[in-house]
Amino acid sequence: MPDLEDMQRQAADPHTPLSTLQSIAQDYPALRPVLALNPSTYPGLLEWLRDLDEPEVNQALAKRARREAASDALPDEVVELPRSRLPRRRRQTRPPPRNRPLRCRKIAYLPRP
Repeated sequence: MPDLEDMQRQAADPHTPLSTLQSIAQDYPALRPVLALNPSTYPGLLEWLRDLDEPEVNQALAKRARREAASDALPDEVVELPRSRLPRRRRQTRPPPRNRPLRCRKIAYLPRP
C-alpha cells in the first residue's frame, strides 16, 4: 500500500488522473484539504468536498476561491519589454540610389583551343 507522503504528492499534483483524486478523497480523509487546493480537481469532487463541511477542507476551498478570483483579475500574460530592450530600428541616412548605372567589370575572354 502506498505511503501517506506518496499519496500527498499525488493529491497535490495537477497531472494526477481524476479517478485517483477521487479514490484519495475517499480513502485518505486527511488529504482532502490538499485535494481542495489542487487546480485540476474536477467540479463534482469539489462540490462533494464542500458538502462534507469539514473546517480544514472549507479553509482550503476558501483559499482556492481567493486564488482563482485573483487570477481572474489579472490579464492573460501580457508582457511588456522595457524600452531599452526593444530592438532598435535602423535609420536610413540617405535614400537608396535610383537609376544608378551598374558597375560592370571587364571580362577578358580567352580564345577557345
